[in-house]
Amino acid sequence: MTKRYKIFFSFGILLSLGFLCFYFFPKNRESYSPLPYEFVAEFGDEKEVLGAQPEGTVKVPVLMYHNIAAVPTKGSASYRGLFVSPSMFAQQMKYLKDNGYKTLTPTEFVAILKSGKNPKQKSVLITFDDGSRGQYLYAYPVLKKYKMTATFYIIADRSPIKKKELREMVKNGMVVDSHTSTHRDLKKLKGDKNFKYELKTSKKTLEGITGQTIVSIAYPGCVADKRTLDVLKGYGYQVGFSCGRSIYHKYANRYYLSRVHIYSNMDSFKRAITKGL
Repeated sequence: MTKRYKIFFSFGILLSLGFLCFYFFPKNRESYSPLPYEFVAEFGDEKEVLGAQPEGTVKVPVLMYHNIAAVPTKGSASYRGLFVSPSMFAQQMKYLKDNGYKTLTPTEFVAILKSGKNPKQKSVLITFDDGSRGQYLYAYPVLKKYKMTATFYIIADRSPIKKKELREMVKNGMVVDSHTSTHRDLKKLKGDKNFKYELKTSKKTLEGITGQTIVSIAYPGCVADKRTLDVLKGYGYQVGFSCGRSIYHKYANRYYLSRVHIYSNMDSFKRAITKGL
């Protein structure tokens, strides 16, 4: 092997090792964010959600955000749809404030769900998945400015939002709940040990960081199966969130609740908080 080939060979090995470290040890990546996914249909049979409120439901829009950052100009529509620009997010929160909306905690949401009655004041539950840096850098200051609360679903083992930042957010009225330990697909998860780690250990880890009691979970990729729903109550979760189009909820469906995805657009935002998508 010539000297030149030895150099290229050594460089190739170092490059490969660097890639493997980057891929398999995401804890060290402050900018880590799970790959975007295609949104799935909500669990079970759901009738038309627009128009009159279905009997036996409460009306509380649950809003779902991912990345608060400049919307990419490239990539698929589903990928670009995961972004809301900081200026648009600020505009959306101002709209809620100006129009008399109350922002709920999951505990307050559960109480409304149990009551079976619409809240007297227009209310929303604002949620964020994955804990991307833009949520802390751009969304959190806006929420604090308007004295609003929101729930941040954090991946316990690899949160881009640092522990001290999570504690700061909680101190200023935010809620940190579970998005599992490693963001694995719960429907494909095998073994009770792995299942317990993703659901129970994530809850314990995040509670240890923030001092808050976790009452809700958002499913990675918005998917879960009957096995997931059967064990959540035993682990102390009161509600579980997927994705969907409806802003109407029943207590009986509390472990597979709909959240409407929010885009970087005011028209769709107004539709989402009044009728659903």
